[in-house]
Amino acid sequence: MFFLTILTALFQTLQTQTFQSDLTFTIADQSTQPLNYTGKLIMCGEQFELDMLGYRMAYDGATLYMYQEETNELTLSKPSREELCESNPFLLAQEVAKLSDVTENVTNSGIVTVSLLPQQPIYGVERVELRVHRDHNVPLSISVWEGTKQSKLTFHKSNLSTEKHSFVLDVPGAIINDLR
Repeated sequence: MFFLTILTALFQTLQTQTFQSDLTFTIADQSTQPLNYTGKLIMCGEQFELDMLGYRMAYDGATLYMYQEETNELTLSKPSREELCESNPFLLAQEVAKLSDVTENVTNSGIVTVSLLPQQPIYGVERVELRVHRDHNVPLSISVWEGTKQSKLTFHKSNLSTEKHSFVLDVPGAIINDLR
C-alpha cells in the first residue's frame, strides 16, 4: 500500500513543517470557463494563512481571522470542523481519506497522484485528488470535486521549513468584528 505511505508521509510532513507556496486557485464547472486566481499559502498542521482575492485568512488553532482589504474589516470567529475543512483543503483531504477508497498512480518522474473516493459525499465532496512529489513530500496540487464543480489549488515555488509562523492576523486600524 504505497499510497497510504505517501499520504501518511505527506500529512506528517504538513504537521511538523511549515509549508509555504504561491498558488493558483482554479474553479471549473462543466458549463463555464475555468476561473483562475493567484495567492499565497503558509500552513503547518491545521494552522494556516491564505492571502487571495483581497482577503487574508488565518487560523491559529483556535480562532479564524478573516481580513477584507476593501472594507478594512477583521472578523474573528471559532470555526466548526466543516468550516475549517472548507478553508483548508489538506484538512479536508485528511477527513475524506478516513472514509475513502484510495487509488494511486506514479509517473516515471516521481509524481504520485492519490485519489480519494469517499463511499458517500463528505461535506458535499465526492472526490479529492492530491499530486505529490514522491521524493520530497511536497504537494504539487490538490483538487476537490463537488457535483459538477472542481476546485484546484496548484502550488508554485513551494518550500518546507522548520521555521515557525504565528498564524494570527494583527491589522492595526482595522474594524474588528469579534464573533467568538
